[in-house]
Amino acid sequence: MKKSSKTRKRKETTEDAIAYRTEKLVTQYRVFKRYADPVCPTCNITLDRCYQMYCCSCGQCLKWGNKKSVEFIYLNGMDEV
Repeated sequence: MKKSSKTRKRKETTEDAIAYRTEKLVTQYRVFKRYADPVCPTCNITLDRCYQMYCCSCGQCLKWGNKKSVEFIYLNGMDEV
């Protein structure tokens, strides 16, 4: 029985492994109903918690900087408060 090409995983290269171990700065937060959740810079998924070391979805190593330098994305037509 042949395996579907959709089920094959892409072979990870050395560059991919190094990229995930290199810290990326979290620069976006999504705001919904007055709560701000950080966004992974690699996979663009909302993170479970602030200041976690790795993304729970893709495994990207995260770096946390100053909240003054981040972009807040307001959902559902909310305006900045």
